[in-house]
Amino acid sequence: MALATVISGGTFLGIDPSTEHLKAAIRNGSCDFMVNTLDESLRVLKNELRKKKSLSVGLLGDPTAIVTAMVERGVQPDLVAEIDASNKNPALLMFIERGAVDVDADATNRSDASDFVEVAWTAGSLADMRRMDELAFQQLPADDSIRRRWLQHAPAYFHRQRPLQRVLGLHPEEVARLADAFKNAIAAGEIEKQATLMRQTVDGPKKNILQQHR
Repeated sequence: MALATVISGGTFLGIDPSTEHLKAAIRNGSCDFMVNTLDESLRVLKNELRKKKSLSVGLLGDPTAIVTAMVERGVQPDLVAEIDASNKNPALLMFIERGAVDVDADATNRSDASDFVEVAWTAGSLADMRRMDELAFQQLPADDSIRRRWLQHAPAYFHRQRPLQRVLGLHPEEVARLADAFKNAIAAGEIEKQATLMRQTVDGPKKNILQQHR
């Protein structure tokens, strides 16, 4: 969610009592840096908001106490989310009553569009991934700013991911076009044969679409 917020151009504050969790978030690129106090986090976020820049901050501390302090100070986020939705923080509910949108963390991988299909492609090298990203970008409508922005900015955040993978929601016709584009690129030697294009099935496991096209 931190990456989705930053890539979308927003600022993100994640609160976690575990130093190791936050350090891991910094290592994998989902968090820009970690702070120890609410004052410091708010100061940094306000600066980036004024400059209209995106940023992800990890705040070390007790979520309940910190969110309560934010409510008392009049801090009001646009979006809120809690991992344990079954035990909603009362202070978090205050944010929602004041107008914040409650994001279902368990549904972030689901699209509101019923005809969207979640696909993921993998590559054996950064060069192959760049080419596959380019081909995927070409399948998207020119006015689809959200998905095009995702593909443009994702490489900066996922370059350390192993295996190299990109996930995107596509319409069925876009999936077919992308599979053909990848197949042609493999045949032309532009990307290696170990590249895959996986489609999420109803039962959960993913199938390599490219195997059906070779």
